[in-house]
Amino acid sequence: MEVNIKDYLSDKEMHDIAVDLFRNKIHQYMNSESDLKRIIGNIGAETMFNILDKEIPNFKQNIIDNTKIQCSNITPYSIFRTSNGWGDKDSIGYTIMQEAINDNKEIIINKVKKTMSEVDKFKIRESIKDIIQEEIVDKFLNN
Repeated sequence: MEVNIKDYLSDKEMHDIAVDLFRNKIHQYMNSESDLKRIIGNIGAETMFNILDKEIPNFKQNIIDNTKIQCSNITPYSIFRTSNGWGDKDSIGYTIMQEAINDNKEIIINKVKKTMSEVDKFKIRESIKDIIQEEIVDKFLNN
């Protein structure tokens, strides 16, 4: 059996039903303002990438390639960077490292105390004496 909906509903009634169904689906997927912002943001990002891809050839691939290059050039400075006079804040890596150090302060202090108690003071004294003698001889012979 076939039913022609146009026999029962006018174009305006079909339009109104379609609008109501669309609104209901939107309300079903958007429970808050943050959902709406997220959806609009995703649409905006996708639209922007499509425009950039048309204007700048291989835009997405260029981003991927340059990201790989930048990741391979990461240095300890870029991971553990401290704040400076130019407005840069402590990097996330530096902040996490400082938190880990503070959380384990007792372990570090105990390890330093243990290591210092095991140091051969005679060897240190001899090493310092040798360094001082070498520096004095070098200064004397060079002058």
